Amino acid sequence: MPRSLLLVCENARAAAPVADYFGAHYLVDVASDHATALASLEQHHYEAAIVDVRLTDASSRDGLEIAQSVRSISPETSLVLLSSWVDETILQSARELDVPVVTKPASLAGIEQLLGGLLSPP
Repeated sequence: MPRSLLLVCENARAAAPVADYFGAHYLVDVASDHATALASLEQHHYEAAIVDVRLTDASSRDGLEIAQSVRSISPETSLVLLSSWVDETILQSARELDVPVVTKPASLAGIEQLLGGLLSPP
C-alpha cells in the first residue's frame, strides 16, 4: 500500500507536477490553504507532508502555521517546508519544529530523497 502525502500549495499549476511526481509512490492529497489542510489532517493520517511556507503573498507565513498544525495533530508525520525565499524567522521556526527547509526551485528527486530519509521504513 502506498504511503500518504499531504501537499500544501496554493498555486494549482505549481502543485500539479509535484502531485504527479509523488503520485508514483504516494497517495497524494493537495490542499491550497490552511482550512483545507487542517480538514485533511483531521480526516486522514499522512506519513509525509510538503508545505509551501508562503501561501497567499510574499509576506505570508501561512505555511509555518500549517506546519505547526501538522506537528500538533500528527507529530509522527514527516514534514518538509518549501520556500522561494528564506529569512531568519522561517529558519528559526523550522528549527523549533525540527523541520528541514528546501529552497525553491527545488529538485523533486531531491525532495523525495529527503523525505525518504525522514520516513521510517514501511
